[in-house]
Amino acid sequence: MEQVLMVKALDETGGNRVQASKLLEISYPSLPAKIKKYGIDPA
Repeated sequence: MEQVLMVKALDETGGNRVQASKLLEISYPSLPAKIKKYGIDPA
């Protein structure tokens, strides 16, 4: 579920990690780790 929400947030923000972290209400520093954990392409 978390992975799906992250992909959607990155899509909606055009890959902008700062905006995506705000949409997801998580800290920006934790976002890259979660992207790597799930193997998500942020672009």
